[in-house]
Amino acid sequence: AAVPGGADGPSGVLVGGENYIEYMHEGMASPPLPNDAMDSGKSKPKRMICAIPRRELHPVSKGVLITSITVLKQKKGKFFALAQSELGDVYKVTLQIPKDDKTTVTAMTVCLLDTLPVSNGMNISKLALLFVPSEFGDHALYQFDAIDIEDSAVKCTSAQTISALLSSGKFGITNGEDVFYATSETAAEIAPKFKPTILKNLHKVFTLDSLAPITSVLVGELAGNEVSPQIYTLCGRGPRSSLRVLRHGLSVTELAVSELPGVPGAVFNVRDDKASGKGGKYYDRYIVVSFADATLVLSVGETVEEMGKESGFLTTEPTLACSALGSGGGERGGGGIVQVYPGGVRHIQRGSVSQWHVPGIKKIECASANESQILIALVGG
Repeated sequence: AAVPGGADGPSGVLVGGENYIEYMHEGMASPPLPNDAMDSGKSKPKRMICAIPRRELHPVSKGVLITSITVLKQKKGKFFALAQSELGDVYKVTLQIPKDDKTTVTAMTVCLLDTLPVSNGMNISKLALLFVPSEFGDHALYQFDAIDIEDSAVKCTSAQTISALLSSGKFGITNGEDVFYATSETAAEIAPKFKPTILKNLHKVFTLDSLAPITSVLVGELAGNEVSPQIYTLCGRGPRSSLRVLRHGLSVTELAVSELPGVPGAVFNVRDDKASGKGGKYYDRYIVVSFADATLVLSVGETVEEMGKESGFLTTEPTLACSALGSGGGERGGGGIVQVYPGGVRHIQRGSVSQWHVPGIKKIECASANESQILIALVGG
């Protein structure tokens, strides 16, 4: 991951490998020696490197591989990096920079932040949110509860790593520095140990469903009472694996709940006949619920409220069809709303109501309406 440069930082890159995280810069000077090695008379090491804290039960002979690193640039030239291992452990990486010289890195600290699902890469927003696109299973969005954790977290510093190099006896010989960092046993001796726990510095705020990877699929109507078959999938891996059932159709978002006095025979949604939204689109104004002997009119806004005679609808008869008519008045407004009931047709426009009654003793049996046409069928033809 690239480190901010110019007025914001020393530039360079952070390289995550097996057991270590290293800071590299083409013009970088040798890192300073620890205080207990200042008078050793030996040449300085060439690499600014720091061991990664390891789990207590992780095999000594097996390395810990860093799989992703991301850097967040903060205000006033501050920044930090997050690195995740193949086990899911997330580390905060901090570079120490003198106040009078922002082009020099004097030390590096790697401390444990939390343990998250293994991801394909991490993304930090300026709103203190961390998005983790999981490699297996659902993706997640986390919010930081604490980020200045260097004093309390399990950590390892570059000074501790360099001190171990100086005391190993390999420093000063040809390629001795590279040989020292090549074995997992050496890294296990340097790195502090920890036990994975629940989240301490992060908390989950949102989960994005993901079926990846799907290891098996079965399609069939196994519920016993549904028309369409269901899709049964085996997803994920290890402790994050799951069995999921997919059904045809669209999901429903519940915005409001209104108790109904009975079982409705039909439900109609009616758009606003006066004003349109952005792009000339109309929005629903009424929900008309028809019962066997009555009609219920609900007004749609920030809340859903029941309306009476002020809506202009005939509420003492069932509604067979209902629709908003197309614009018939140019700039004066829309064409109003039409309601078809067994005794006739009711036209509601800008507060006024006009009606057409069925001749004689006939009744309307079926009806349909759109923006420009009304079709009715009378009892007996």
